[in-house]
Amino acid sequence: MKKYNDNKSLNGKKISKEKKYLDKQVNDFSIPKELNNKRMIPGRNAVYEVLRYVPNKIIKLYYSSENGDKRSSDILKLAKDNGIKLELVTKQDILKISNVDNNQGFLAIVKNDSDNSLKTYLQNIKNFQNEKICIVAVDSVEDPHNLGAIYRASECFGVSAVLICKNRGVCITPTVAKVAVGATELVNTIEVSNMLTAIRELKKEGFWCIAADVNEKSVNLHDFEFPEKSVLIVGAEGTGVKKALKESDFKRAEIPIYNETYFKDKITAYVSINKILEI
Repeated sequence: MKKYNDNKSLNGKKISKEKKYLDKQVNDFSIPKELNNKRMIPGRNAVYEVLRYVPNKIIKLYYSSENGDKRSSDILKLAKDNGIKLELVTKQDILKISNVDNNQGFLAIVKNDSDNSLKTYLQNIKNFQNEKICIVAVDSVEDPHNLGAIYRASECFGVSAVLICKNRGVCITPTVAKVAVGATELVNTIEVSNMLTAIRELKKEGFWCIAADVNEKSVNLHDFEFPEKSVLIVGAEGTGVKKALKESDFKRAEIPIYNETYFKDKITAYVSINKILEI
């Protein structure tokens, strides 16, 4: 990188203090230790949605001066209005922190949830009388883009919580949060160590379990109706819902496919969940 001499550039124009600061940051920036194990939300639209609905979750906002549009101005105003600490950095710095290349010059550091246990969730929903409750259980989905899209669809369709397994599949990463457009902070997350144990516990609490699965017992999606309390289990692409989770008293719903093509088995977990939740 070419160094600037005092306040003059090669063509004699003054270089702003901000520009000199950012040039220095490229070389000097190092990831703060306090960011270890913190949840991160990269991306302009994702940060904007979290600021609009749950600004109290954001601890700090990193931003780049390369953004000059109205949405970026709105983000900075919302952050200042909510007393959120701001730090001016470069997009390269945000890449270093989040490992997300297309970060659009914004990265929010958010509070980790204090308790994501199933026990706490079940206690919290006892006050939800006469309301339909739907939980989406994600079984071994490995693609962070799919998990992010599942969160996005879940938020759009009013899902109460997304249940994920700590030991199987992808967890909430910055990529997941960006693809979810902030929905990882807007939908409850339940983290469990054993998916089968959690499903059985939910059944004891009166939840009907529904597997997105093609089977002779499956009900055509167009004829399916959700119970008052339901858990919709969606599996990974290719393998689907694991056999151990598909117990005999589960309901099953399938998406009708009208053309037997190569793509029949290539439908993503997101497409499945999005289509089923539409009903």
